[in-house]
Amino acid sequence: MGGRGASAVAPLLPQQARPSARIRSRAWLPPRSR
Repeated sequence: MGGRGASAVAPLLPQQARPSARIRSRAWLPPRSR
């Protein structure tokens, strides 16, 4: 769940936002992934 989101968001966001994406991925991803 969380890992998948980070993996999908990591490439979209810059390398710097990579760590942030891990936490933000939850809010960014639709409720379906939740």
